[in-house]
Amino acid sequence: MVMRPSAYGLTTFDQAAHFLLGFNAALEFEFLGRFNERLAEEFSEGRNLMWPGLARLVISRRLEGTGRSLDELDAKEQMNLLFALVNEFLDGEMFDEEDADDPDSVVIGSAAGDRVVIEVLGRMHPEANDFWDGNWLFSPVEVVTGGFTGRVPAGLRADELRSFRDELVRAYQDFGGVARLESMEDWLSLTVTVKPSGHVEIDGVAVDRMGSKNRLALHITDLDQSHLPTVIDSLTAIEEKFPAVGKRQGG
Repeated sequence: MVMRPSAYGLTTFDQAAHFLLGFNAALEFEFLGRFNERLAEEFSEGRNLMWPGLARLVISRRLEGTGRSLDELDAKEQMNLLFALVNEFLDGEMFDEEDADDPDSVVIGSAAGDRVVIEVLGRMHPEANDFWDGNWLFSPVEVVTGGFTGRVPAGLRADELRSFRDELVRAYQDFGGVARLESMEDWLSLTVTVKPSGHVEIDGVAVDRMGSKNRLALHITDLDQSHLPTVIDSLTAIEEKFPAVGKRQGG
């Protein structure tokens, strides 16, 4: 397994460290289980530090022979060195990608054409079982439309995906209707319109980060109802693995 920062829309060392901390927690701390220990072994001290701090120390030591310091590098170079260190660790752990579970994902649109792909990597707060914290998911989104491709490190919610699936099922069974996916944090807005003729249209907007004015819009028209069962099945599989938890109370 090779992790690439560009796949998650990350731009700085700190962003990458926070993402990896959350990703590791979502996988019950097995993904980077011995990373802290390995870094401490290389640095010969610092076992009381969390791995982001140790990683900075290890990278700084490795740079000593180059005449450059970590602080002199730009944000992207610092982040790339962190991911290089993580990938080196994963290679050393002999992480077998073929033995790993395939990512849970749903393709909305054409697999070979314009589409939205939602990939669910895990829960952000796996220890939480309440509605507000327990349903956040690490769920990067890829949008392909025309000559544009964008991928954002979105955080969708299990309850949002469940509601979207329910609306898709109704629209499919009723031979017409609208299904909407609206992200609480505005990462993704998606509307699937099923017409009585069987024609399906998809309209959507994705943003590259919370609060950003950068938007990628899509409009897909070359679909029909035969595409929907696969989408519904994929959403059902995600829901079975990451069911919505807790009951919504208050605002």
